[in-house]
Amino acid sequence: MEDMKRITLLLGLSTFLFSGCVLDTLVDCRNLCERYADCTGNRGFDIDGCTTRCESRVEAGEEDQADKCDACLDNQTTCLGAGLACSPDCAPPLAP
Repeated sequence: MEDMKRITLLLGLSTFLFSGCVLDTLVDCRNLCERYADCTGNRGFDIDGCTTRCESRVEAGEEDQADKCDACLDNQTTCLGAGLACSPDCAPPLAP
């Protein structure tokens, strides 16, 4: 009986941790796309489409690229700086 409680606890904890990681990734994609749209000033930019592309690429194994893009954008203080410094990291997960 004690073993069953441990198994249940471990399964619950694993599910919680995995769900948190997926949610974090989804939020990052949306955030990356919104930051890109704000920086470009393109009011017609398809944030939903960008988020979907980013999420698909993350699911295909490109999560490191999205994290690199996010980190690069965090380190920039201007859109011009972000555009110049972050293009190599941000183009792969966000480009159409």
